[in-house]
Amino acid sequence: RNFQTLSRCPVGLIQTALGGSPLSRWMPEDGDLYKNMADKLAMTKGKSAGVLWYQGCSDTDPDNAPSYYERFRKMVEALRDTLGYSIPFFTFQLNRQVDGLHDECWGIVREAQRKAAQTIPDVYVLPTINCPISDGIHNSAHANVMLGEKLAKLCAHVLCGQEAFFAPALSGITLEEPRVLKLTFENMRLGFVLYSSAGDNSGFTLTDGDGEILVESLHSPRQAGNTLYLYLSREPKPDALLSFCSGANPTMIPPVDEVTYLPPLAFDRIPVFGKDK
Repeated sequence: RNFQTLSRCPVGLIQTALGGSPLSRWMPEDGDLYKNMADKLAMTKGKSAGVLWYQGCSDTDPDNAPSYYERFRKMVEALRDTLGYSIPFFTFQLNRQVDGLHDECWGIVREAQRKAAQTIPDVYVLPTINCPISDGIHNSAHANVMLGEKLAKLCAHVLCGQEAFFAPALSGITLEEPRVLKLTFENMRLGFVLYSSAGDNSGFTLTDGDGEILVESLHSPRQAGNTLYLYLSREPKPDALLSFCSGANPTMIPPVDEVTYLPPLAFDRIPVFGKDK
């Protein structure tokens, strides 16, 4: 953690992953993959720098998605108890599945991953939604290189004191005018790049008791780089909920930070007139 440059930060990987595994196999009670991970970490006879975690596609169903956050939190806390120190977790939100089932469950799991980084100490998360896939669900080889580079920058900041590298995160929602929502974000480096200003390509969805409210367009002013304005088809009611990239296969062209090219973290059903951001 005291190295001054990335080139002097050695990296050793302890491989315990298994593709397509559900979170149940990583739970401390009877998860075979959890036991294998804990055993391999113990064999190193030292402190590991962190856990690299990309998992959740196998939990995007009505039986498992609603409990994902609590189960993930339990697993993190159990591993830290087992190891005897607060090992950091460096995680990703889920990417996408073409023609996937249970749209709402993908949003629930991505929201759980966002919430975990907000509420569990030393858990960090990056988005993947603007990375290409090679088939209906798997990240392409190019995407894996991209994700490795992004996660390396995050780890370099947390572990080696290098430049901060975080994704834009929703920090506020305000109804500026009857049909205009103002969204503010933290962790912005400069401003947003909008590959499209069309609302149907934005990734934002808004609903209330009367149904869907169309996002007709969006705008990011240069003088307020951490701000997005959503122009709506009608005024939202008090029960309105806002989501971003919550379905199985959301927009391919989300807004991105002008410096990091990271899109905002996906979020799911956030009250427009509430305080839960």
